Amino acid sequence: MAAGQASLFANPGDEAVAIGAEEGETGSYGAPSGPRKRLEDVPYQYHLIDTPELRKMLLGFLLQQNEVSFDTETTGLDIMTARLVGLSFCWLPGEAYYVPVPTEDHEAVQAIVDEFCPFSRPSTF
Repeated sequence: MAAGQASLFANPGDEAVAIGAEEGETGSYGAPSGPRKRLEDVPYQYHLIDTPELRKMLLGFLLQQNEVSFDTETTGLDIMTARLVGLSFCWLPGEAYYVPVPTEDHEAVQAIVDEFCPFSRPSTF
């Protein structure tokens, strides 16, 4: 493992990590340079959005935001063979939303993705 690189498989708390910058302190390239914190010391709240009602509520919140971090969770990195397993969204530090999709039902996956089309199509440029 390279010097300074964290292990994916270490026990939580084995290593300190920089989570956010204190008082807006940043180093090169805008990376946080504040005090190092342990993951268990950083407050977080993750929401599982696994019903049509929760997806509708999430979409309503998404459409109210000026900026949203969005990511797709897949079974791999090869775009030709990877399958979508979920969508993740974040607009507040320490809070995120995860929308799982059924991996074996292409029509159900497409229906869930289609629910989020209003979010992915900007209304104005």
